[in-house]
Amino acid sequence: MEKIRKLIVKYTQIILGAVIFVMIFSNFVQMITRYFINMTVVWVEDVSVLGLYWLFGLGVPMAWLMGAHMEMNILEKFMNDRFKLVISYITQGLGIALGVLYIVAGARSISLNKGYVMSIVGFDEMWRYIPIVVCGVLLICAAIFNTVEMIFLHGKTLDKIADDEDLLTKEENV
Repeated sequence: MEKIRKLIVKYTQIILGAVIFVMIFSNFVQMITRYFINMTVVWVEDVSVLGLYWLFGLGVPMAWLMGAHMEMNILEKFMNDRFKLVISYITQGLGIALGVLYIVAGARSISLNKGYVMSIVGFDEMWRYIPIVVCGVLLICAAIFNTVEMIFLHGKTLDKIADDEDLLTKEENV
């Protein structure tokens, strides 16, 4: 599972790096052409906005998969393993729920904006909302991946932790 995770993260980082490079390069070209040639490149803003949407759409699930999202762990040293595991399962469940909300909100936004053209380039406004749906699908996949990994690879089930705690209690009593 770790090899699969590293492979997914590696290729996602390559894609995100390419998006960032295109955004920086196109804005640099815009700056040069605007101030030195006195000509504007009309599609640069659209590229930048769509790039930001795709950074969000791919970056959030990647951070979730890596466990690189913000977490509040100040109380972790006061919690037992069973409580930490329950919190981990709840967190992954919330990730799945958030993914579903992204899919619903993105699909609704796509249906509401389909057919409208507001960009300078002239593309359909629905294309702005596809990264939200992609983010939702990938976030669900990342949360399921993390949950499966917790259950099968680490053997972290509530029964196993309860058995370990019972064994420690019995050893302390002896």
